Amino acid sequence: MFSINKKFRVCIIGSGFGGISTLINLSNLLKNNSLVEIFLISNSDYFLFTPLLHEVATYEVSPENIVYPIEKLKESINNFTFLKRKVNTIDFDNRKVITDIDRINYDYLVLSLGSVTNFYGNKNLEKNSFTLKTLEDAVIIRENIKKIFIKKNELKIVVAGGGATGLELIGNIKFYIDKLKVLFKNNIPVKLILVEKFDKLLQEFKDDEFSNVSLNRLKDLGIEVLLETEVIDFYNNKITFKRNNRIEKEIIDIDMLIWTAGIKPNPLVLNLDLEKNSNGRIIVDDFLNPLNYPEVYVIGDIAYNPNSKENYTTAQMAIQQAENVANNIYSKTRLFKYSKPFKYNHKGNLVTIGKNFGISNIKGYKFKGFYGWLLWKIIHLIKLNDNKNKLNVLFDWLSNQIYL
Repeated sequence: MFSINKKFRVCIIGSGFGGISTLINLSNLLKNNSLVEIFLISNSDYFLFTPLLHEVATYEVSPENIVYPIEKLKESINNFTFLKRKVNTIDFDNRKVITDIDRINYDYLVLSLGSVTNFYGNKNLEKNSFTLKTLEDAVIIRENIKKIFIKKNELKIVVAGGGATGLELIGNIKFYIDKLKVLFKNNIPVKLILVEKFDKLLQEFKDDEFSNVSLNRLKDLGIEVLLETEVIDFYNNKITFKRNNRIEKEIIDIDMLIWTAGIKPNPLVLNLDLEKNSNGRIIVDDFLNPLNYPEVYVIGDIAYNPNSKENYTTAQMAIQQAENVANNIYSKTRLFKYSKPFKYNHKGNLVTIGKNFGISNIKGYKFKGFYGWLLWKIIHLIKLNDNKNKLNVLFDWLSNQIYL
């Protein structure tokens, strides 16, 4: 049997969907081969199952149930080294990752740095809005809604962004507040507003039927939807809107603004000496390599292939790219010359809008209402990393169904 005759080091930067999926796929391919060492480098020592963040933010799921410690991966994968580091920059010419602690050489490098919230340069929005990108964000939203509910005689919350995250969050907030009303026996007036810059919801679905279904669902829940409306300022609890068909601005008093209206690449990407597009994403070829560096792979939210019409910033994109990259690195470490270009296989879209209502499109099969919601739950439960987490999340869900 052909064997590896040179020791290779693969460095994977990032512990999100792309980084962890690359690690798992590559480890499974290499098994216990001691001639290839894998370093996973991240400033976070856990994997966060982000699709359930909106449920943490609304007390549907406990925070600890969507976290998976990196070290726990050692129970099933023992051929990698985890380094908790902050990466400062990368010397691509000399193949070194420069961290706050040391310099790490690599033969192959996988960049899966993820994204951060994009406020488009608006400092007031950045300073005064809540976001939903981290576990801490979710807990802060949860506690602030509860705090305001207890202290005030009315509650006004605006969610900016009519994509899947915004819809899932505001739908769940409605039912979270219903729970607070029961818990504290206080039926205060509540106003929920969803703001979307464009003329339809769920732009990423590219499906007018689902855009209309989601709009009607929100209206049925009593949520006000402002389409073709842009949030241009938020200061001292005063939010300023600008509607496309009006000259004048509108200003209203609210208690919270939650911003889900855009993302941009991890700030580290800005300082990397690689070609980028106008949105700051690293330009890659069909093999996910940046220009002039065939030993480097870029995946997930920070990658952009100008030859492709499919440059989605989704978990399923990052997971599929990770599998492709792992196979190509494995091929190269075995001294094969062939690499397989990445081809995206869209499996479908899923979104929930509050309790017992979801929209799902799986390979052209569409489900709306309860069955769309149930399918969302089943698929995400399956994708959770750990059996303990799966059982705990299932218990959380059942508790919400039974007791409320």
